[in-house]
Amino acid sequence: MTGQRLLGLHGVRYRTRERREVGPIHLEICRGDRILLRCGLDADYDGLLDLLTGQVLPIGGFMDEMRPVVVQTDRRLRELLNPNRTFHELLSAGDLPDYLWLEQRRRSLFVVLGRLGLSPETFHRPLKMEGEEVLDKVWALRFVASRADLLIGREIFRLRDEAVWRVMLQRWDDFPGALLYAGPPERIPGRPTITLTVEDSGAVRVEPNATAQGGDDSIG
Repeated sequence: MTGQRLLGLHGVRYRTRERREVGPIHLEICRGDRILLRCGLDADYDGLLDLLTGQVLPIGGFMDEMRPVVVQTDRRLRELLNPNRTFHELLSAGDLPDYLWLEQRRRSLFVVLGRLGLSPETFHRPLKMEGEEVLDKVWALRFVASRADLLIGREIFRLRDEAVWRVMLQRWDDFPGALLYAGPPERIPGRPTITLTVEDSGAVRVEPNATAQGGDDSIG
């Protein structure tokens, strides 16, 4: 255990959208954990995402939590990124998740913006006018600024942007909750505390205190 216990999976089994059964999973997720996910099928990843975000219930075993756990995913953060809004509006919008936290750390966010290579001139133009590269950088900013108890990412670690990678590296130990991630080994900036492997058979292995840098990404 790395810190405060957040979520327990006790013999949990789940069924993917393709009706494939995965599990059982025996895992304690604690604040500060960095959990590397290795699995060979998109369906297994999507099924675990559905399970951890509460979209589906386990078909076996049970889950518990010490208090309500806020779960956020890179996929959801991308969906919430409205390209018709300016970056200034995104920072000022009261309906933005973590708005108060962002407002209190506006100076720190501008430091990250500089590291991402974003200039103040872009703040007052709709994001759709800035191109896909700027959208990706703002997406990365929302990811590293997240205060979720459990933050899940895969697609964001596939970005081939060196500025994003460097910011991820600098912020790796600053994520306040647990982080569950998958991605190409060369795009993973930190070391896992736990490796979670979904085998081709659907069986799951949990290996604490993994020492390897990064991990395999055999998904897609």
